[in-house]
Amino acid sequence: MGEAFPSRMAASLLRALDLPELVTTTEADYEALAIAIATVPGRAKEIREKLRRNLLITPLFDLSAITSHIEAAYSTMYERYQMGLPPEHIYVKKRTSQARLEFLFLRLRRKGEEGGIAIVRHYSELLK
Repeated sequence: MGEAFPSRMAASLLRALDLPELVTTTEADYEALAIAIATVPGRAKEIREKLRRNLLITPLFDLSAITSHIEAAYSTMYERYQMGLPPEHIYVKKRTSQARLEFLFLRLRRKGEEGGIAIVRHYSELLK
């Protein structure tokens, strides 16, 4: 990961998509990774499939959860203000929205992806 903003942003996005194996720290590492992806049979396809799967299940693209998190943060801040308390760090519990899970379940079922369906069912159980 470089020192420039774009490289740090790219590394952050790759980690958020659960693809830390694509983050490199030097130009030589970057070149070696690019060569490995281009020359190892099936490696590019494997990365594409992992990215496609992770787009569905990582919090980065769960807009309902992001919205509820920011709303919960605003509510907590306002409650503290109403009670006359000073500003302080607040923590909002992570969660995946039920609407997102239902969307994922239907999409995966339509595609016949049983492994993905099992993941969505697991997360749905955690919400109950």
